[in-house]
Order: sequence, then structure tokens, then C-alpha cells
Amino acid sequence: MKKYGKIVSIVCSLSILVGVVSLTAFAATPSMNEQTVDVKFRQVIDLPDGTDKELIERVMEAGAVTGWTYNVAEQRFERLVNYDDVEISFDGNTIEPDANGKMTVLSQSDDTIEVVAYDPMIDKTYTQLISGDSDNSTVVFDLDISKMFSIDQDNESVKKDDLSRASSTNPYWSDGEKGVYGYRLHCNRFNGWMGDGRYYSSNVSPQALLNFFGSDCDWALGSYSYCLADYGPNPFCAATPSSKQGSCSTLMGHYNRFHMHTSYSG
Repeated sequence: MKKYGKIVSIVCSLSILVGVVSLTAFAATPSMNEQTVDVKFRQVIDLPDGTDKELIERVMEAGAVTGWTYNVAEQRFERLVNYDDVEISFDGNTIEPDANGKMTVLSQSDDTIEVVAYDPMIDKTYTQLISGDSDNSTVVFDLDISKMFSIDQDNESVKKDDLSRASSTNPYWSDGEKGVYGYRLHCNRFNGWMGDGRYYSSNVSPQALLNFFGSDCDWALGSYSYCLADYGPNPFCAATPSSKQGSCSTLMGHYNRFHMHTSYSG
């Protein structure tokens, strides 16, 4: 009888131990979490030091309508955009955005998730890690487009001489040249209605920004990643071939030769 009682005692002890281990394992198992993720690109344009305050205020007014804000601390203009033509994947799984441009991800709460954005237009990949225990996350990839203001210079390898000026048949512009309706160009990036309609090729300046904000190129960059290809060997807008001239304007349904805007949009 004593032996039987001892066996029962051992069995009970083992049962309790197994139960404790099971409860501990159960408690340690991470829960599954569903979170909504919004992937954005922050376009950035740096300004040179010592820029006139009054001119900056005018540029701020011009850029506000297309979503630009001025970051005083960084001395740069910024805006957040969504790109539908960029492929987004989470831990290697591609997920399509909903009608609001957001994606739903299911993960274990103690995991980190690798968010990858791949832009096929420029063959570039952006990567960021987020926590798996959040209900809502916003992933922001910085994108410096300051070079947009000198990109034409990079694409002018076929230009015959520096004295060339734009015309209805010649797409090359000289620095400071005044826009003329119907002249060919690489892209309408200096026809914003608050600007002076002059082409600047060398660097970013407040006057160049006045011309850019509200231009065809500005509107196109806010919706499509296509014009980002202008940084590489296969630009979307280019002087040659003629089929690429003013391609940003074509995206917006506008005339693909030079034209000035009479309002923010056209």
C-alpha cells in the first residue's frame, strides 16, 4: 500500500511538473500580430547656405501646393509621397497595397520584419526593419533629388557645343536661357507658374526651385518614380532620342515642349 502511494505521488508530481512546463512554454509562445504598414518616400532638396529669407518664403508658397515643406533645421525642402510603381515586400513576401496605399502584415509579436522597396525604374533597393508588435507602422525611405537640377548637364554628352541654344528642333538649353513656347527640351522642370521660366543647369538655387515647384516635372515626381531614372544611364526624360523629350509632361497629359503654367497645375 505504501509502495502504491509512493507511485501515485511520483505520478502526480510528474503531472504537475509537465503542466508547469506546458504552461511556461505556452506563456513564452509569441502571439501573432496583424499590423498596417504605410511605405513612403521622403523626397529631399537641399538649399545652399545663406539663402535669402524672403526668397525662401516665396519658394515655400510655391511648393506648398505640391506637398513641399521647408525643414528649417536641415535647410532643405521635403515631401512625403507614395509610389504605386515600386514593389514592396515583407520578409521576402510581396504584398499589394489597398485602396489607401497601405499594406496588412501578419507576424509574430517578438519578430522584426524586413521591409524592402524595389524600384525597377532605377534598379535600386531600399531596406528597413520594423518591429512585429505594432498595430500601425510608417516606413520612410529618404530620397535626395537635389541632382534633378543638374541632371540635364549629365545627359549632354552628345551636345555639340556650349553655345547651342534651344529651338523648336534643338533640345539643348544654355544656363539662364529664357523658355520659349514650343521649344524642345529634356523635361518641363522649370515651368512652375511662380518662377521666371528660365533654365538653370548647374545647381540648386531658390530661383531654380521657384521654377521647379508646380512644374510638370514636380507634379510627375509626386506620383511616379519614372523620372528618378534620369539619374542613371537610361533616363526617362532626355534630349535624345526625341521620343524621350518632355516625357514627364506626357505623364501629366501636358504638352511635351516648353510651356509656362498660369496656375499651379497648368
